[in-house]
Amino acid sequence: MEEREVGETIQVPYDLFTKELDLVRNLLSIIRLKEDRESVRSIRPLASLRDEIGPLRSRIKDFTDRVYDAVLPLMLAYSVACLEQFLRTAWEDRFGEPKKSMRHLFSQPKPLALKLRNNLGQKEVVSTAFKANAVAMKRHVLLHRNGVVDKDALAVFMEAGIKDVREGDRLSLSVQDVEDAVDTVQRFAHEVRDVLLAAS
Repeated sequence: MEEREVGETIQVPYDLFTKELDLVRNLLSIIRLKEDRESVRSIRPLASLRDEIGPLRSRIKDFTDRVYDAVLPLMLAYSVACLEQFLRTAWEDRFGEPKKSMRHLFSQPKPLALKLRNNLGQKEVVSTAFKANAVAMKRHVLLHRNGVVDKDALAVFMEAGIKDVREGDRLSLSVQDVEDAVDTVQRFAHEVRDVLLAAS
């Protein structure tokens, strides 16, 4: 088997991770159709033309609404899953197989950042850990709490500076929310990669 430098072993999964996030970004640009449709809604065609295309327009609206509502949570969840895979691979490349008790860390960026800090003996490791942790918590709320913010989620959101949500609120997503989440997980992964490369 060909030996690779430590930097290569971290860079390869990072490059794969960024390609997967590019897929999410491309899908988000398609999903933006719903928001674009609503922004030009005030432009109305002539009455006779509107009567002819009305049924088709209605079906397109219903379809885009359903796609929008279904796909945004899945894109956020996929982005977090890609981050988890990158973090696990980067950890294994640097520290070896994680203990069973540590496997939950890859889905929780803040505790993982603290563990990295302790293992590498540094003061601060990753500045985006709180925001990335909030993105992971959004995924958790959407998949395991039926979209309803509980006390634990609220604490994570507050820690990340998200103050426009309360306990019991239903989490809603826009294309911009998911784009921001993708950017956050990518910045977090980038910082983790850089820290691991610097410690090599």
